Amino acid sequence: MNQFYIIMKAKMFFLVVAMLLCRGVSYAYSPSANDPISKSGGIEQDIPPPHIPPPPLPSQIFLHVGEISETPYPMIGAMVWECDNPPVGIEQEESYIFGTMIILRIKGVAAGRYQVDMKWYNPLNPGQPPLGRQTIEVIVQPWP
Repeated sequence: MNQFYIIMKAKMFFLVVAMLLCRGVSYAYSPSANDPISKSGGIEQDIPPPHIPPPPLPSQIFLHVGEISETPYPMIGAMVWECDNPPVGIEQEESYIFGTMIILRIKGVAAGRYQVDMKWYNPLNPGQPPLGRQTIEVIVQPWP
């Protein structure tokens, strides 16, 4: 019985030492400062994603007035394509996730040819500049 007590005491000692050595493991460090940031503090906003080129969008989208186009692109983290100040004849509807794809929804409001500037950014960190840009042409036709 005395030997069992010594073994249990040694195990407890090593467990306490391991806990003391690993107590800083639950923190991540911001690349801009050496201050520890708790994981519950929103680490997604503090560490930028690795630079992955944005998935390309089609160069042209054809619509009728009132019609909504749905353009899929692969989901990469929290990054999304969004219209950057869309022209008056175009509206961006709310995108949605379908499996591993994000569906970009653009609605044609008025007939015409529009150059739409798109930005590739992280909506969880709105202060970060866009990591990619693309201009697409949206052609909205009247119904026959």
